[in-house]
Amino acid sequence: MRKMILIVLLIISILEINGATFGDIYAFPSTCCKITYKHYGIYVGNKTFGKDSNGDLFHRHGLTGKWGCGFGNLTNMGTHEIDNYLDKYLGKFPQFKVGTPEEITARINEKSENCKLYGLLNNNCEHLATYVRYGVSISLQTGQDGEKYCINNDIDADTLKEIRKVLKDAEPETGCDKCPV
Repeated sequence: MRKMILIVLLIISILEINGATFGDIYAFPSTCCKITYKHYGIYVGNKTFGKDSNGDLFHRHGLTGKWGCGFGNLTNMGTHEIDNYLDKYLGKFPQFKVGTPEEITARINEKSENCKLYGLLNNNCEHLATYVRYGVSISLQTGQDGEKYCINNDIDADTLKEIRKVLKDAEPETGCDKCPV
């Protein structure tokens, strides 16, 4: 019984330290050639997915010399934050539903086996992360330079336009009108 209590306390402590739960989307703000974008991954904690699941993050990576889907460690990824940005709009857009742990696990297993060819615009890390969490593949890169280039074949144009409008309206004011030219 004592061991069980210690394990529960350890799990609670880990969750309190990083605030993440299984299936959360992590975003990693990045810049490449002066273009801003966010890299995305799914937090898996200490859950194992076979021999190649060494890490607490499932994401697209180029570690094997080709862009594939695999596991990495948050501690090696630099600045990051939890970014379940579609959670706030689940009622407004019924096609988005946070998967159960079983559904998220099944999607990770599916993509681990069949990641498909990486596409910067139409099959990127954000498409992967939103598919794993919500069951719908979407990449918006909201507020980033790459925002206008993302291709989203799984969502009709009117819904995509509405999603972008809702997210844009929800962005805080940046005060850029006060920035020096």
